[in-house]
Amino acid sequence: TWTWDGTNWTLQSPAHQPPQRFYSAADYDPGAGGVVVFGGASGGGDLNDTWVWAGGDWTQLSFADAPSPRESHGMTFDGADQRLLLFGGSARGVLENDTWSL
Repeated sequence: TWTWDGTNWTLQSPAHQPPQRFYSAADYDPGAGGVVVFGGASGGGDLNDTWVWAGGDWTQLSFADAPSPRESHGMTFDGADQRLLLFGGSARGVLENDTWSL
């Protein structure tokens, strides 16, 4: 995990961290208190885990109802409604067009 202070990149050594991944989505969510990362792909397939970086460590979030495992999706923070939105992506080669909020 690397952090940017506006001038320099610094390598962090958190106690916890998400598994390695690619094609994931991330955005800052003030309600969650940090950067939220969802899904993506790993060597074992698509992921549907949610992690928050809140300054010094990663925390995994759990939800009873969550998006299916996917990669190449979009995510942005909706300031008007104060929520994080996730859209689309690909799940095992099938394109998704659903929208989720956190």
